[in-house]
Amino acid sequence: MTNINTKGNTSSMAKPSNFCYPLRPLSNDNISLVPFDPSTHLAPYFALSSPYPELYKHTTFGPFGSAQEFYEDFVAYKIENPTTVMFAVVDKTRSPSIRGMGGALAGIIGYLNSEPANLSTEIGFVFTLPGFQKRRVASTAVGLMLWYALEPVARGGLGLRRVQWQTNSSNQPSRRLAEKMGFRFEGILRWQRIFHGGKRKGKMGNGKGTPLGGDGEDLGRDTVMLGICWDDWEHGARERVQGLIKEPSSRA
Repeated sequence: MTNINTKGNTSSMAKPSNFCYPLRPLSNDNISLVPFDPSTHLAPYFALSSPYPELYKHTTFGPFGSAQEFYEDFVAYKIENPTTVMFAVVDKTRSPSIRGMGGALAGIIGYLNSEPANLSTEIGFVFTLPGFQKRRVASTAVGLMLWYALEPVARGGLGLRRVQWQTNSSNQPSRRLAEKMGFRFEGILRWQRIFHGGKRKGKMGNGKGTPLGGDGEDLGRDTVMLGICWDDWEHGARERVQGLIKEPSSRA
């Protein structure tokens, strides 16, 4: 059986988040998810990610010109928002990149758009640094988050009904990852977002021309919606995820 740690003192995960759901340590033998603490993780993540502006080509935010801009335009709002929590993804099979981390900083990931009244959340902000791609880092991180979100409370999870995933329609790697993890395609939201200054910032638009109300630098985005629900989890998705995250993250 997969060794997944979803138990522990919730107070150890409380800082620096005021997330609307309880938080517990999330890890297996290869990957651990640590609440993103700007004082610890912001500068190293920015330094490691800034050479790769293409990480943000499918998002309305980024790339960022400085660590301060990254904090002000992205991190600060996410930490203050009770529907959102960010994690640093730590690869425990690599040498620590930050003292005391227990492994190498491999990227970030988060829960967002959480709705306790509807027992739902979303997995997003899945940014895996290039040196850790194709190593099952992202799939393991997503699997740990799915496990905690959808496992019943009696088994250490949150017992949610629904976890969703949104991605740019042109972001095929993101969609493939979601479907690999058991998310089901639910539809396409046309013209759902605008990339302001998208051409200048290297964004990937929907290829349909300038959006209504935009200028020549703006691009439109169609968004693919996928979801995995409690009944999917109870009818095969749990075993699917367990099989994917029990293997060593160093496997291709």
